[in-house]
Amino acid sequence: MIVETPVILGAGYYDVGQIGAFTTINIGRYSNEESSKVYIDAKQIGRFCMFAKNIKIGLANHPTDFISPHMMFRYDSKAIFFDNYMKKGKLPEWEKTISATNKARSRKELPVIGNDVWIGADAIVLNGVTLGDGAIIAAGSVVTHDVSPYEIVGGNPAHHIKYRFEEKIVKQLCSIKWWEYGPDILYGLNQGDIDQCLHSLQQRIDEGFPRYVSKVIEYNLTKAVK
Repeated sequence: MIVETPVILGAGYYDVGQIGAFTTINIGRYSNEESSKVYIDAKQIGRFCMFAKNIKIGLANHPTDFISPHMMFRYDSKAIFFDNYMKKGKLPEWEKTISATNKARSRKELPVIGNDVWIGADAIVLNGVTLGDGAIIAAGSVVTHDVSPYEIVGGNPAHHIKYRFEEKIVKQLCSIKWWEYGPDILYGLNQGDIDQCLHSLQQRIDEGFPRYVSKVIEYNLTKAVK
């Protein structure tokens, strides 16, 4: 797991390929309570993300159109309890009987989380999902499909609520990618005036504002954060 600094990770289980700088996960007065811990198994999390308590990211999908959604008939037939049913040495043979098609349909890629993404408390993001830059996931949502940049979704299953900005502004934000320059590029700007803010951001970038280069920490083993 590669972590750019600085980040703040509250209590929970983390198995992430990379976490971007200035991301905060599960911080606050309830972050150390057992019921508030997070579970995150993701390919990537961008910069400047905010994740609230008790979120779950990277949960497995089960095919509902199979005769049975049980893991035995998918790809993960190495579950420990199978040893109680099958003799050792039988498991590899069992796995060979599972077709490549079934494996492909059952196994989905880990989630990819963009930059400046806000995920509310108790939200769930399933495997195979990509959350675009600037997306917002309402508290308690169950996200089963990709979320576009700067889209707000909510519900179970999560559905489109609205976009944070009009299409023209979203395109500008995705082009500027302010998060690559660190927080200093926003210094002194009135974020409430989005047009003026975008103009100033572009001007600073054109004038050679330096990109933020973080210190990188690599963890060889996944650990639960307490």
